[in-house]
Amino acid sequence: MYGQGTQTGKGMIYHLDGGYETVQYRQKSHLRLYYNNKSEHFPPHWHNDIEIINVLKGKLVVRCLANSYTIHEGEILIICPTSIHPVFSFFRRWTLLIPS
Repeated sequence: MYGQGTQTGKGMIYHLDGGYETVQYRQKSHLRLYYNNKSEHFPPHWHNDIEIINVLKGKLVVRCLANSYTIHEGEILIICPTSIHPVFSFFRRWTLLIPS
């Protein structure tokens, strides 16, 4: 049910086609949970899934709909489906994807 992120993002983004991310769910599961323990950055992308990010340590910067959000330890960010968003992560977080 989870994938391990890497500095290049290969563990989080399995398939990116022109900015559209296809989220790979495991059979008989409607959730995708990732634990990231490294700083990593993801290019502007979007998906049809709801994304919930919980920062465990450090901070996270996300740009979405012309706004920039800095999320700190203990805070949660919810990204709506089809919103284009690059992600800049500085340390540990959980990311949960839910099909919309």
